[in-house]
Amino acid sequence: MAVVEQLPSCGPDAETVTDTASDLRTAGETIASLDGPVVLVGRSSGGMAITERADRPRVGHTVYVAADWPERGQSVLDLLGGGMPLWLELLDDGTAQVVDDLDVRWKTLCAGSRGVARDAPDRLTSGRPHRR
Repeated sequence: MAVVEQLPSCGPDAETVTDTASDLRTAGETIASLDGPVVLVGRSSGGMAITERADRPRVGHTVYVAADWPERGQSVLDLLGGGMPLWLELLDDGTAQVVDDLDVRWKTLCAGSRGVARDAPDRLTSGRPHRR
């Protein structure tokens, strides 16, 4: 049986601002409603939710598809090295958005040896076992 649950932070309404707690609550409720073993699949920020719910007894595997892959309890800022990257700006409402400056985005995302992928910590670009 396959169950696809849309996390609140990834919904079709781009104007809706949610938080990680909403995603965790939805993931936990979905896992609790299922019988048998569970495989969690997260894409993008969905990796945050599946990491935090991976220790549930029936969760056998987690699959990260182009997703954040934190240690339990880490935030997105922790994954980015503890500081706000140049290509993000913090807004007054506590959310963040990609800067509206093509030059900054180009330089930080695409330029030479300082590109994001090249500078990503090894732990974000190499596999590791789900359970230790």
